[in-house]
Amino acid sequence: MKFIYTTLFLLFSWAAFSQTFDKVDTYVRDLDKFSKKDLNTTAISARVTAPFTTETEKVRAIFIWVTDNIKYDYKALEINPKDRDPNDQSPDVVLKRGKGVCEGYANLFQELCTKAGIKSLVATGNTKRPNGSIPWIGHAWNLVKADGKWHHIDATWGAGYINEKEKYVEEFDEKYFFTPSNVFIRDHLPDDPAYQMLGAPVTDKEFRLRDAAFEKMLRDKQKAPVIPAFAHVSDSLNTIAAQDTANKSALYAGISRRLFAAETQSPKGYYYQGLAEFEAATVFTTQFRQTWNATGKVSNKTVDLQWVNRQLAHLDNATKALKNAQKAFQQAAAGGYQDNYLKYMESLTSRQMGVVDSNRSNVLELKRMLEK
Repeated sequence: MKFIYTTLFLLFSWAAFSQTFDKVDTYVRDLDKFSKKDLNTTAISARVTAPFTTETEKVRAIFIWVTDNIKYDYKALEINPKDRDPNDQSPDVVLKRGKGVCEGYANLFQELCTKAGIKSLVATGNTKRPNGSIPWIGHAWNLVKADGKWHHIDATWGAGYINEKEKYVEEFDEKYFFTPSNVFIRDHLPDDPAYQMLGAPVTDKEFRLRDAAFEKMLRDKQKAPVIPAFAHVSDSLNTIAAQDTANKSALYAGISRRLFAAETQSPKGYYYQGLAEFEAATVFTTQFRQTWNATGKVSNKTVDLQWVNRQLAHLDNATKALKNAQKAFQQAAAGGYQDNYLKYMESLTSRQMGVVDSNRSNVLELKRMLEK
């Protein structure tokens, strides 16, 4: 969700930049509407990018098509997050409805890029209003790699904005295509600090500064030495983009901890640390489940004590991560951090610990049978 945000600097910067894409923009906007038969990411990506040879032009074409053809589903924000269908912001559903919230825009943009052979990531985090306040609801956008370089993209904010009367206004905004990192950080703070693409990332506490204090912080950041953990952010993004979903979770956990080592712990920092630990636990339990379902039977001769011990190691790592998550969530609550999902995550973590303990009992039973 975006609120009106304009500065002379931003207007002049993107006014000149947009002129280089007139050919791409005209081609996409002159395309006939897709039939129901062709309203899928494969067909759309192919037709929209067909005339172009560079990745930058293809990404621009996808950005223009999404911002022109997907409407913001403002009413969806009224639905309690716990009551939402987890698939209602999937690319297929967003295409079918022709509308979505930020998550839907980001998912669709990423899928269209993937079909065009272009690497893209979905980023989540907080945004900032022009008055410096932070909306209670989070946001989602994209990072995309075009012609060897990673860029920031926000198709939701590129499609329109919420005015002072809380009404959605459809209006294309050039500013959120390939926005420079030092400008994007002014109103976008990703949960994963690596996604800032800055050598000295901005912390949550710094992002909440206002007016002169915020501007001074940004100037100081530009002069600050690069934090070693963020010296090769592009390499980190390349690694993340190449992984499957489970491994992305593990990498997210590792990258997130880099920032926690560089700043004083805050209640929100503990909350995100808890999320990172929970994601790491999910990776371990997924690794266990996949191998267990494939070979976890006594009748299978490939199952031996060494295999069983590896499964126990996965579960032990999951338990350790879940305990760390539980502790972090408790520290966040004790520090006064308030979020709709905090209590939910605390409850989910406890339930997941029970699942892991149950799985461990099954593995231990199998181990006793093999040791006989």
